[in-house]
Amino acid sequence: MSEGNGTKAVAPRETEDRPFQGTMDIQARGSDVGALAAVGREEAGIQAAFVVAKRFPRDEDRAYTRVMQSCKRPRFADGAEYSFPRGGASVSGPSVKLARELARLWGNLRYGIRLVAVDDDTVHGMGWALDCETNTQVESEFKIRKLVQRKRFNGDSSPDELGETSGKNKWVKPDERDLRELINKHGAIAVRNALLQLLPPDIVEDALSESRRTQRDDVHSQPMEDVVRKLLIAFEGKGVDKSMIEGLLRHKLSLVTEEELVELRRVFNSIKDGNSTREDHFDVSMADDPKSRYAPIDPNASRENSQNPGNQAADVEVQDRAAEPEKQEAEPETEVQHQDEHHDDAGDLLGTDDEQTGDFF
Repeated sequence: MSEGNGTKAVAPRETEDRPFQGTMDIQARGSDVGALAAVGREEAGIQAAFVVAKRFPRDEDRAYTRVMQSCKRPRFADGAEYSFPRGGASVSGPSVKLARELARLWGNLRYGIRLVAVDDDTVHGMGWALDCETNTQVESEFKIRKLVQRKRFNGDSSPDELGETSGKNKWVKPDERDLRELINKHGAIAVRNALLQLLPPDIVEDALSESRRTQRDDVHSQPMEDVVRKLLIAFEGKGVDKSMIEGLLRHKLSLVTEEELVELRRVFNSIKDGNSTREDHFDVSMADDPKSRYAPIDPNASRENSQNPGNQAADVEVQDRAAEPEKQEAEPETEVQHQDEHHDDAGDLLGTDDEQTGDFF
């Protein structure tokens, strides 16, 4: 049997131990060939990366200077660190955004997400990072249930996927989009954990220190009223209103300090990235409560501020959260809970730092 280009197409042979199965047999064999081709492309890509790394080794002094320059940009510094409560203390660390930027500037690093196994109930994945100069590879695994949390409406008492019939929220099976975002969130954090084990720890610490300094300078350079207004608008998109923020601060928002504003930025980043939920930081029972302990901000505040929609409580659906099949002990980041952020680039496996709801404050 011949084709127009002069090559011969050989039909699959039938043997005694493996009889020919027709079209399905051809498709199965084609699938094997596709898998082998993908492996070959991956190997070729890694080999090429090692060759490039050998020819163009990183300049560590230049890379360090570029990292410090990036951390001097206010918009980047705003998202460089997360913070969430744990055991009565505050846990903070470099964000996914900072880890990716450090990897880009440090150079000769490859990283990505690999799915190990997927079944009807769970997803087992792995984030990996490879230093092509030192031939050092780090992997960080994650295993999550295919569940997201939804809000119960109108006294809904039907059992959820975990058999629970009470509570404000219930666990449900995700659709295709929710599942993709669920994997993206956990995968991005696993990649971050792998990258941070490869990058020099002093570079990471210096980057965090410079980012904090940039945030303080940025807050100091703006009128406090404008910073607070942006804060309210940004948190409104996450279902957090003014009374909840005042409950966290333990005083009126009109008395907020620059250091507290920097910490609130870290809290916002933690919620946005999926490291924590609003319930981890705020007392949601204080929302929309006119009799809350820390009620309205200064009555002499500007009319513009009082009319700002950021001062109104947000009536939004509780954020989706990924249900872990078992408690992770080593890294608190793996307990990330899924957020239902509506964006168009959800298919990007590392695109979890999408634009925030509202401007950074």
